[in-house]
Amino acid sequence: MEKLSFKIEGMHCMGCALGLEEEIEKLDFVNKVEVIFDTKTMILEVDSEKYDYSKVSETVEKLGFKIVK
Repeated sequence: MEKLSFKIEGMHCMGCALGLEEEIEKLDFVNKVEVIFDTKTMILEVDSEKYDYSKVSETVEKLGFKIVK
């Protein structure tokens, strides 16, 4: 298990954060997700062996947001 943190750009409300949580939660390697609207941060607990950054990035971008590196 690995804990990862990402800054997210483009969220405008709590609904954005909740929608992002719901979609990221569907990824099979994600054990836990928390999106904090106030800090524009997404924290993931993932299965290290199955983790796929590109799937996370695609899901974030599909919803109209962007991971800030």
